[in-house]
Amino acid sequence: MTTRMTAVTDRVAVVTGAASGIGAATARHLIDHGASVVLVARRVDHLVDLANRLGPRALAAPADVTDPDAVAGLVDVAAALGTVDILVNNAGLMSANPLVDKREDEWRRMVEVNLTGTLNMTGAFLPQLLTAAASGRPADIVNVSSTGADYSMPGFAVYGATKAAISYLSAALRTELAARTLRVTDLKPGGVHTELASHTSNPPIREQLATAHERMRLLDPDDVADAIVYAITRPAHVCVSQLSVLPVDQAR
Repeated sequence: MTTRMTAVTDRVAVVTGAASGIGAATARHLIDHGASVVLVARRVDHLVDLANRLGPRALAAPADVTDPDAVAGLVDVAAALGTVDILVNNAGLMSANPLVDKREDEWRRMVEVNLTGTLNMTGAFLPQLLTAAASGRPADIVNVSSTGADYSMPGFAVYGATKAAISYLSAALRTELAARTLRVTDLKPGGVHTELASHTSNPPIREQLATAHERMRLLDPDDVADAIVYAITRPAHVCVSQLSVLPVDQAR
């Protein structure tokens, strides 16, 4: 029996962390597949430039996902494109330092961006996503976690903990909402060539991240974006609950 894949055409997506990297690539892929996309990030110039390049189905919506009021305002902004039926929680921060350094400022900021930001966005757009699902339309949440949620590395304890929380949140949300046909995907990329390395203030770890491409062929942001599109285009009765995407060298 042949099952039909879910089309992205005419769907409305919100993508956080859209100023660069995985978020920007995901927005491009969704636009290419016919969706309209709300681009969310703090860097206004990057968002406006990307929206101009992507065309009229892309809407720049500058906001800090850690600010509940700013996130609430996004709901009204997104309404200009229609009812949101795809939410990609991609905004993230990786400030790697050994725990003994007690960088409490970095710990707090990673928790705020990686976890609280995801909760803020999910809470704000869940009513629309459930409305879409109740009407028989496909509805998807994709939470971008990390392989760091499963494998510990020196210096990455807090980052990994926030991503483990995202993976748990995805599983719990899927359990709560499965009967309402809202699909939730926990996406775990491995090493990706993005700006995340620049967030790290520890010189040895920053150098390790910056030169990772010399040790292995890292993923491109487009590779992860392609995986996201794969997850949300499965037949309507299929939920890709968890998807890991790794460089071949990292998988060894």
